Amino acid sequence: MGVIAGLDFDGRIAAFAIVMQNAGLAAGPAVAGLLITGDGYGMLGWMGIGPYGPAMVFILPLALSLGKADREGDNTQ
Repeated sequence: MGVIAGLDFDGRIAAFAIVMQNAGLAAGPAVAGLLITGDGYGMLGWMGIGPYGPAMVFILPLALSLGKADREGDNTQ
């Protein structure tokens, strides 16, 4: 959310992100219930862990660029 706030000065994307976060919190248990059949906990774990890798590929460069811009723009020390 901090990266989104740093990139979106109008706040529109941040507001949409909160809506999507709540939708995911609502849909998550339903999807988990569909995935758990017998020994389905392994699949559930991968469905939870799997998206973090691609998410980090996208968000880490943005976060680092925002941090670098803040450090370079701060000349008040």
